[in-house]
Amino acid sequence: MLTIEQYQKYEQKIESVLATGKNAETGAAIPDDFESKLDITFEEHFAYQNAQARAHAAGTISTDVANVIYRALGESMSSKNGGWREGVTCARKVTITNLIGELLAATLAEKVEF
Repeated sequence: MLTIEQYQKYEQKIESVLATGKNAETGAAIPDDFESKLDITFEEHFAYQNAQARAHAAGTISTDVANVIYRALGESMSSKNGGWREGVTCARKVTITNLIGELLAATLAEKVEF
């Protein structure tokens, strides 16, 4: 189970990387429009909320982590801040986007049979 402490540690790491303005792996500058790349559509907002709800119900993420994601997305999609709740930081968007990607990949891996 992903705990709030683990989540916060990862988000702090992302904040540090963003503060440098450089990609941690390549050293390339982070583009000025980077945050806009994290904008989400209505369908993505819906999928993110469903992914966090399923992960919480399955015990993959703690209640505290589920609440962070829920609050960052808001109850319904906002046209402000790229579909995220107003005031959500770039680091939080990156952290949640990465986490949702991992949750969805794990779900797909469980469904794929070779």
